[in-house]
Amino acid sequence: MKKGNTKPVLTGASLGLSGGLILFFSELLAIYAHTEIDVRTYVFFLLLFLVTGTLGGALLGIFLNFLRNKFSSTKIVAENANFFPASFLASIYFLYGFYYINQILTPGMGMVQPVSLAANLLFAIFILVMFLVASGYPSSSKGAVRTFVESSLLPLGLLVALNVRLFIWQPPQTQTRELFFGVLGFGLAGVLGILISRTAAKLLANRPAFSLIFNGVLTLFALYAFSLSGPPSASSFQIHPPANLTMMHPPNPKNVIWIVMDTARRDQISAYGGEPDRTPKIDAFAEGALVMNRAISSAPWTIPSHASMFTGMFPSKHGADRNVPGGKFTNPLVSENLTIAEILQSYGYDTACMAANVAGLSRNFGFDQGFNYYFDARPIAYYLLFGRVLVSLPQKFKANLLRLNEISLSSEINGIVFDWLKQRNPDVPFFLFINYMEPHDGVEYIPEPFYSMSGFKKSEYDRVMENLDQTKVVHFQQEVTPEQQEMFVKLLARRVYFLDYHIGKLLNKLREMELFDEALIIITSDHGDLNGEHHSFGHNTDLYNELIWVPLMVRYPGASKVGFSDQAVQNIDIMPEILNCLGIEIPQEVQGQPFEEVNHDIIAELFEQKKAQALLNPERYYRDLRAIYTKVNDDTLKYIWCSNGHDEMFDMLTDQNELNNIVPLKPEVVKHLEKRLDDWLKSFKPIGSDESGKMKFTKEVEERLRSLGYLK
Repeated sequence: MKKGNTKPVLTGASLGLSGGLILFFSELLAIYAHTEIDVRTYVFFLLLFLVTGTLGGALLGIFLNFLRNKFSSTKIVAENANFFPASFLASIYFLYGFYYINQILTPGMGMVQPVSLAANLLFAIFILVMFLVASGYPSSSKGAVRTFVESSLLPLGLLVALNVRLFIWQPPQTQTRELFFGVLGFGLAGVLGILISRTAAKLLANRPAFSLIFNGVLTLFALYAFSLSGPPSASSFQIHPPANLTMMHPPNPKNVIWIVMDTARRDQISAYGGEPDRTPKIDAFAEGALVMNRAISSAPWTIPSHASMFTGMFPSKHGADRNVPGGKFTNPLVSENLTIAEILQSYGYDTACMAANVAGLSRNFGFDQGFNYYFDARPIAYYLLFGRVLVSLPQKFKANLLRLNEISLSSEINGIVFDWLKQRNPDVPFFLFINYMEPHDGVEYIPEPFYSMSGFKKSEYDRVMENLDQTKVVHFQQEVTPEQQEMFVKLLARRVYFLDYHIGKLLNKLREMELFDEALIIITSDHGDLNGEHHSFGHNTDLYNELIWVPLMVRYPGASKVGFSDQAVQNIDIMPEILNCLGIEIPQEVQGQPFEEVNHDIIAELFEQKKAQALLNPERYYRDLRAIYTKVNDDTLKYIWCSNGHDEMFDMLTDQNELNNIVPLKPEVVKHLEKRLDDWLKSFKPIGSDESGKMKFTKEVEERLRSLGYLK
């Protein structure tokens, strides 16, 4: 290194390091109250800020030194002691704002598009003004670093706070108005911040330490105020209803809150015979609700099950299950389907969905139909300045070293829910759909004391599971030991308890807002999960009871119906049950029925899945399945038709664990039930077409699916 470059490199590295620390702690303070992030992830981000800040600062120092030598006759360069601090502030501010303007506010637009060019040019003008104001900042006798820190705290803090509160979770359909509002906000925050800092420095010129303290306190106050004002970017998920929507008035306009505990097994809920005291909040809710003891999901995984709940139809009819020719992953819920959100929207309801399952319930799969508000963002860590780095990291590194969650926890989702409830119009009835994800894969971290509950220790878990080979298990070459089964239970129990605790907080919030007593509230699951039972793992491989026999409890307004019911129902019946309670006519296309009227066949479906756990044994899992629960003569049976000929049938009175296949003992019954399934399939016409079912399979969609185990 040339001797003349040593000081600029060291100065630049120091300034870059300082800027990295300011940005890191600003992001930390802005998000801390609204997110659950393990300290290891924060340390990882801190290291990234330190390394990139130091190296980037050193390079910028060399460049600025070159400019100073090249334009030595220019007064603003040669004679200004603040040239380095002002240049670093302008550069860091520009790079941070430039990233979010082009990655968040104009995704996919391209920097050369006129709107994008205009936005970046406007932002560059603000940066130039900031540089000129910062150049006149009273110089500190303690050097460039002190001047930089003192002058940069407030503008950088305001930039981060504004970005986190209003733009960091911006969904992809950003309008030009939001874009320029963001640019103006970024620009004005910088100019205002540096003007206040410079004014304070001049007024406190005789007490320079007070100037630094003043700017620091003001920055902390700004970050705290923005944080208190609500969760990050909550309002940005608002969707404007169709302009031509004709509003009708519901005869019985009760508020509807529908909670889905994604992947929660029935035996994880204490009210259904699970471990005592694991779900005390849900159990208390069940005491004032109608608890359905025989509720069957139409499908064993997220997309078709939620589509069935939204439409009241089986997967073969709504179509959001099987892959289309030339498509990827699975069909979306096509627009030809009529969802409960669309129906209630047409009756004047304010409709909102907060989905923790950012893969299966991504708006890319069509689930936002009929919602005025649809939250489907990944955890906030992915949207921080270095969040994109997380996407490219190996899954094991993120899970084991960073303990990084791939989904938002129920505590984080509740923050979005509470903010929406606070801002909604109290004179308008609402439909609120909430998807929580704690029982699903993708949760690596929950805060203490929940993390260590049920005696869970990560080191013990790793020891017990060290020799478990899932590939061998699904090929029937290895058994899951009782100790391993117990460890699966411990792993999930603490997450279910955490979920139960925050469902309790949601219910308490509804009580505080006087929304609980007269609302229709549903708590259910979309499907279960396998942890080695039947030599299978996950949930998109089979139709066994652990996967499709789900919890379902409904609290009616005024607790008008309570107790346990043995009426066989399905998740396709929830939608017509809600409409029936509200006095709204049930569309003819709906296959479900109100609970007391259910007489349809109890059927579940799974179409061939060439992904996730199915890849462990293609010969076994690459097939279609249909299950039917029914009585034949005096037998209560469950028959599972399999497209590869490996049919199964179980006696539901004596073998609910489905261990003894009785297909060979009852060939005539098998023929009868196979024909019954064929006749059922011919009794309706599927919605939409192959062409209407194609979706845009973006890299972002693929990343989300892969992070939650849907793709390998």
